[in-house]
Amino acid sequence: MHCGSMLVSTEQERPVLVGNNAHAV
Repeated sequence: MHCGSMLVSTEQERPVLVGNNAHAV
């Protein structure tokens, strides 16, 4: 799910805030 971003821990909780992971949602 994570695009290898440094915010991996944050992505799992709220991927909506992460533009990089927005497409994965």
